[in-house]
Amino acid sequence: MWMVSSTFLLGLALVIVLGLVAGAYAFRKDTAKENRRRGAAQLAGVLSRYGLVRIPEFLICYSVGDYSGMGKCILDWIKLFVEGGESEIIKEFDEVYSRVLEVKLTNPEARAYLQSRLNQTMPAAKSTAASSPITPTPTPVVVA
Repeated sequence: MWMVSSTFLLGLALVIVLGLVAGAYAFRKDTAKENRRRGAAQLAGVLSRYGLVRIPEFLICYSVGDYSGMGKCILDWIKLFVEGGESEIIKEFDEVYSRVLEVKLTNPEARAYLQSRLNQTMPAAKSTAASSPITPTPTPVVVA
């Protein structure tokens, strides 16, 4: 028959309790990190719906813990800007503008706001269009 001392049982209980407390703390910290990463993935989905391409790639890499992929995304952005200049960045902003405009045009309140803004700027636009050094770029239509 085994003889177990009360000191051993007390020590064992203490180790078990400390293990449970440490495990609960670790799981809470892990849950906070998972929530941040889940939020990054959801944000990537929202941004990509509106036409952004590069930022969602970065966020997806972060959400799955692919830090080397995040670094590659940053290097790709820098390379794109150095080689292509602003044109690629402006192209992505034009796509975002088209997507946001499509969404705004489906909402009656937003459509009324856009119409009021157009009404306000139409006389000013006619007078400055001839003297403007900037030529407007056509905005591509993006099919959702």
